[in-house]
Amino acid sequence: MTPRFVSVFARPELSALARDELALLGVYARRQPAARALIVHPHVSGLKLPLDLAAVEVTRLHVQGSRLEGDRSCLPHRLPWAEGSFDLVQVQHVGEVLAPVEAFAAEIERVTAPGGVVLWSGLNALGAWHPWCRWRHEVSLGRLTAARLRRLLVHSGLDVETAHRVGAFWPRDAAAGVSSGAAVDLFRAAWVLAANKRRTPATLLPHRASRLRAMPPRRLVAAASRRASA
Repeated sequence: MTPRFVSVFARPELSALARDELALLGVYARRQPAARALIVHPHVSGLKLPLDLAAVEVTRLHVQGSRLEGDRSCLPHRLPWAEGSFDLVQVQHVGEVLAPVEAFAAEIERVTAPGGVVLWSGLNALGAWHPWCRWRHEVSLGRLTAARLRRLLVHSGLDVETAHRVGAFWPRDAAAGVSSGAAVDLFRAAWVLAANKRRTPATLLPHRASRLRAMPPRRLVAAASRRASA
């Protein structure tokens, strides 16, 4: 996708929405105070957004054409970290600016530690933000629905825990907080799926049965007793 399409995420309206989404990461980080976190933004402007992540080592990337740049430079389907490197991962609107995302989702699952959390956000197809981008900025963003992403994450080995609704129905400079559950939330700006990496079950070693000494037949035992007493 060309830089013109991606740059809409530098607009103040979408920057405010991104700040609301990042606030969720702080909530989850407080459950893991010594965590390592990976954040992937849709645009380089996301690197300037403030974070409230005390005692968390943060790595930040952004989409640049068909690559990811920032603290590291890499391809989306080949992340340069070992398996289970991050306790927290936040992916912001990559589905709108990068396609396909299947291989990227598999890499996100790979670098997430067992028991870790992935937060993945996208624009709400029922909200006004997609039409606003087309009308105000002549931009048609990609669409990755929450239902499709849920299936993709589950297939990759992540269990979706909950879906948060973020932002206001109509774009404006200040987004409208985070919520979940109410019917009106269906029309908020964006959804954020929170998924857990499945823990590897403990492998039980087979119990080695002790070899029992065979008992002699009862008649032999009785005969031996009579000889001993003779």
